[in-house]
Amino acid sequence: MFGLKKKNRDKPTRNISLGGSLSLNSYYRPGNKASTDTSLYKKPIEDEDSGSRKYSFLILGIFLLILVFASTLSSSVDLSVADDNSVYHEVSEYTETANEILNQSLLNRSKITFNRNDFEAQMRQEYPEIRNISAVIPLGGRDLSVILTVSEPFLRVSSGGETGVVNSAGVLVLESDLIEGGSRLIDLRFATPQDNFVKGSRIITSTEIGMIKLLQKELSKLFYNEGFVIIDEILFNVRDGQMVISLESLDFDLKVSTYTDAEQQVGAIIATMRQFDSEGVNPEQYIDARVPGRIFVK
Repeated sequence: MFGLKKKNRDKPTRNISLGGSLSLNSYYRPGNKASTDTSLYKKPIEDEDSGSRKYSFLILGIFLLILVFASTLSSSVDLSVADDNSVYHEVSEYTETANEILNQSLLNRSKITFNRNDFEAQMRQEYPEIRNISAVIPLGGRDLSVILTVSEPFLRVSSGGETGVVNSAGVLVLESDLIEGGSRLIDLRFATPQDNFVKGSRIITSTEIGMIKLLQKELSKLFYNEGFVIIDEILFNVRDGQMVISLESLDFDLKVSTYTDAEQQVGAIIATMRQFDSEGVNPEQYIDARVPGRIFVK
């Protein structure tokens, strides 16, 4: 009996110990692993966020490229001359210079940093015959639009051994007298060489230009000696302010002063020539209107 009791006591003890061990392994381990290892659930979320960021950066990059492209001016200028009245240079030459100025700096190629005033000033410096210039930045396009208006040539001038063309503002616009339509210009010769005979400088004042224009206008309307009077050449002594005007097909000259009222002098000359024409005679050498209120004829 003692042996039987001992056997019965030991058997349940082993079952409890073994059974407890199996119960712990089968119940808690899977639960702990599932609750502590979260990497399997977070990884798909991180991949989704990373893809969204890459897509956003791609859209932003494309937008920036479009913005840079839209705000960049092309290397070629769309240039035109108003009324197409330029007799100084071909439109292609103006365009070539405008392109060179535009491409001098990357700042000029951007609509944001383009300096219109500086661009126009450089064009005026290169071409003093430009009367008006407008550089227009396009909103939708990329070609810079430039419109020029040039002044009319007025005088073919010579100073010493130099020649040039002066516009109606008295500015030396060319250091050469070889231009298209140059035969219709009035020839003006300086009695002494001028120090400021440089392209872009004003070598004749507005008063002097006004005197010549008024005389030219009134003489062109005067029918004298069976024809209209045309100015052939002007000899200008700047120091004395004296102009000696030679006339086509006539043997006498006209003398005026830039220091005396232009309208009085021109009016006196026209009246004197009409009187001579009515009498059928001509002055032998000149009609001098430099003294206010008086006319000298020889």
